This record gives sequence, C-alpha cells and structure tokens, in this order.
Amino acid sequence: MSGRTGIVLCTCGDHLYSKKEAESFASRITFSEGMEVEVFIDSAACNEPFLSSLKKSIQQKGITKLLITGCHPGRIDDVRLMFAQECALAGGCIRGVAVKPLSSGEKKGPFGLDEELLTRSLHGVKREINALQLIEPISLSRIPLNQGVLVVGSGKAGTQAAEVLSRFGYEVTLTEQHEEIRETGADLERVTRLTGHKLVSFNGDIGSFTAVLEGPGGLKTLECGALILASGFGGSLDPKELLQKRFKDSRVVSLPALDGEIGRFLRIPKSRTIGIVLDIDLDETKASSETALRTALKIQRQDVYQVMLFCRDIRVGSIHLEKLYDDARESGVIIVKYEGRVSIHTSEEGAILSIQDAVLEEYVSFLCDLIGISPYGLDQADMTDVSSVTGVLPDELGRLQENNIHLLPVETNIPGIFTAGACRGTFYDSRIAEEARVAALQVHRLLSQKTLLVEHAEAKVDAEKCALCLTCIRACPHNAMHINREEGAAESSPQACQRCGICAGECPAKAITLPVYSDAVVLAQLGF
Repeated sequence: MSGRTGIVLCTCGDHLYSKKEAESFASRITFSEGMEVEVFIDSAACNEPFLSSLKKSIQQKGITKLLITGCHPGRIDDVRLMFAQECALAGGCIRGVAVKPLSSGEKKGPFGLDEELLTRSLHGVKREINALQLIEPISLSRIPLNQGVLVVGSGKAGTQAAEVLSRFGYEVTLTEQHEEIRETGADLERVTRLTGHKLVSFNGDIGSFTAVLEGPGGLKTLECGALILASGFGGSLDPKELLQKRFKDSRVVSLPALDGEIGRFLRIPKSRTIGIVLDIDLDETKASSETALRTALKIQRQDVYQVMLFCRDIRVGSIHLEKLYDDARESGVIIVKYEGRVSIHTSEEGAILSIQDAVLEEYVSFLCDLIGISPYGLDQADMTDVSSVTGVLPDELGRLQENNIHLLPVETNIPGIFTAGACRGTFYDSRIAEEARVAALQVHRLLSQKTLLVEHAEAKVDAEKCALCLTCIRACPHNAMHINREEGAAESSPQACQRCGICAGECPAKAITLPVYSDAVVLAQLGF
C-alpha cells in the first residue's frame, strides 16, 4: 500500500445532488488508518477548468490513485479513461463508482439525505477505496512510434489503404508476393511497391516492428510502426484458372463471368439449364448472394434458360436483397438449399451436379449446360502462413478476424496489426474500400501520436515460481509473453499486454499476477 488517493465527487450540474449534499456525503466516507486522502467536489468534473486544476493538485500533492464518483453508470468507463489521459495517471489506478441521487424526498437522515441510498453509495465507494489501496502505484513511460507502415497485399484493400496513408504523410511499403501489382492505383511518392516479396518473419511490439521479406534479391528487412494485412484469401489471381484446376470441365465457369460466357458456350438458342453454386467449401457473405441473385435474374429473363441457384443458405438480410430474392423467385429462378459436399461430373450431355438436398435429405443430381461457381466459396490457400508469421489468430475458416465479435472491425489480437479486405472474407467492393479506409485511419490514429504512452500494469511473473513451462507463451493471444533469459523466467511486454488474465489463469505454478486485478483487489471490490 502506498501513494495518496484522490476522491472526485461530481454533482453533474447538481442533477444528481447538490454541493451541500456532496459535502455531507464526503463527511460520511471512512478511511483506513494512515490512509492519505484528498477530496475534490465540483459540479462539472469533466470540464477543462476542473481537470486542469485537478492535474496540478495531483502533481503537487503526490496523488497516485483516483476514485471518481457521481457519473452515470453508463459513462463511468469513458470518464475514467478521460481522467487517465488528462491527469497523466495510469488507468489501472483510476476507479469509478456510480452514486445514485442521494435525495428522494423521503426518509431524510440527519444530513438531509436518503439514508438507504446513502448507505449503499457509501458501501460502493468504500469497496473501491479498499481495492485501490491494494494496488501499488503504476508507472508510465513513453516509447517512440516508427512512422513507417507495411501493407501486405496489393489488391483493392491494400492499394486503398496505402493511398490514404500516403496522403497523411506516412512512408508506406506495399508488398505483393506475386510478380505483378494487382491494383495499380495512383502513383504516390511515399508508397514503395515491392513485387515478388513474401512476408517470412515479423517481430516486435506495437509501434516498433521488424519485418523480413523474401524476394528475388534475397531477404529484405523493414522497420515499421504498424502492419495492415490486406492479402487475398487464396493464392490464385485468376478465378478461371482456379476453377479449371479444381473441376477440370470447361462448362464450369466463374460466377462473375457467367453471363458473358453463355453466348460463347451456348450458341444455339434453346431451352438450357444454368446452374449457379455458392458456398461450396466456405459460407459466403451477402455480397455473393447479391451477385448470384442479380446474375440469375438477368439470365432467367431471357426465357430460353432455366436458372437453378444452389446454396447452403441464401443471405438476404436487407430490404433491397429481400426484394431481389422475391424478384428472382417470381421470374422462375429455382433456389435449392443443400448440405454436405458438392460434386460435379462431366458427361456428353453436360455437367452433372450432385448434392444432398437439405429439405428432402436425399442425394439428387442435375444436368446443367453451364455452371457458374462463386470462387469465394472455394477453400483456397488460407491465411495460415500469414497467421503463423504474424501471430494474428484466424477463425475456423482460416480468415483473419472476420467472425471475432470481441474486436473492432479492422483490429486484431496483436496490437498494431490491422486487417482489411479478402483476408477477412470480405469480397464486396464497397465494403472492401470502406474497411481499407478504416484500417488506414486506425493506423493514423496510432502513429500520429508520435509516441505511445505505456502503462506498466502488465502481467507480473514471479521468477522464483516460474518453471519455464511455456504455458503462458502458448496461451497468450496477444504475443505479449516471452522468455527473459537473464531472469530465467517468462516476462510480459507492457506494450502488448492487454491485461486479459489468460496467462495468470493458465499458469500451473500460479506464478503470474495482474497488479490491478489480483485476487485481493477483486475480493475487495466485492466487499470481502
């Protein structure tokens, strides 16, 4: 236990309680023996004048911990983070507790306050104060942020992100493992394009990464502050080449090219069956459903064709897609849902498509004159290599973070690495462009600070207990744990550690603790 504690009582413009009630409330707060406390009362604690005055008091009086009361429960966390930034205190040493309005017009106690509400609020404040006293002061430091950015993948997402970042003034390296840049984009002075280069090593922490690229001239080492993964989900740049390799039938074509291929394959106008297949290996997005429905509707309206759309599930979760679905059905498009594997065999009459009907639960076959397959539903080479090199965790489909509801749209489990586009399973052009811009803005938000404020509240390892079993290193999803060879024990990086507690929970020797979430602190918050 050490450090002076500050308690901020905000009346929120006297909406929660008056200044007199706040003073009465403060007089009822009890402290442990020897505890040094400073109480600050204001009607607008979030405003600049109070924050500026509080910051001076913190510096002059040596306050290392802060308890904020009086805010709405839904705003406590936001206010706590704001105080941490404005007052230059570690976020782990700032707690917030919501205090209910202390006057209800009934059951007034000797201080003119509702005794029941007062007692509950006092208990909440007391628990947080006790928890704060168990936390040692947490130091802060600043590290410089490298202003270079590495973008892997030269498709729509990578090119868009590189262009946005170059306009912000960053030096961007745009890499492509194939011999040609897929999207040329604008020629920008700050963008260096490297073709035929593959990312083979990536180490470091947010703001200070070291990347190794393997290319025609050998290995190339780059330093960067952030990485954007925008590589394509798969190794083939040509859908036609990909489909021919998989199905070995000229009557199997790419869905986007299906409408144009009909005239070349089916020159004699007569009744024909056209198949469209989605989701062969992977569940696709609404973008694929929209493309399939529009193509099916256009072909079906030519009267000489019967279009059959095969999918595991048709995704029409928007008003315009529902209308498109209805129009396709009314025009005569047959939609068949299937389960299991899809097989396509060649015959003299055409291509035979065999599936298990999801409704009939029986295997059925259809003879098609031409089949259009969405290449985005094929399990191409996934992002395993990129994932293993960078530490970014893929989802069950091998994509990077597409289905992780715990992360923001373009962020990953590794601080400083962002994703956009096809590697996340995004194939809708407008959404790809949007994701790329968001990723670029997130990088700008990070690097524009020039330096990163680091809070040293990372997981702490007791070297005497650590058996170097590597459990924490394998368990940490943020690549924050590594071996300190001088200490002969595991160690956590303060820049990368997210204080999630997984390492502490998994450590068989109980050698790891989190300073702000130790067992003692949590029990104190619960009132034990």
